[in-house]
Amino acid sequence: MSSENVNKSSIVTVNNVAKRTVSTSNRVNIDILKNRIYKQERKEKFQTKIILLAFCGILCFLGYVISL
Repeated sequence: MSSENVNKSSIVTVNNVAKRTVSTSNRVNIDILKNRIYKQERKEKFQTKIILLAFCGILCFLGYVISL
């Protein structure tokens, strides 16, 4: 029985140490977050430009077809 208690306490200690290491490494690098936001904004701007260009192209094509 006493060996079971020792084994349980050693497991709990190992789990506690593992939890402490994970909790202390929860630091956030602001530069990485800023970079992600910058990339996402660039992607959104690019998509907006593509949609606008496609709309203008379709409008020009329809104007050309109608003028014939």
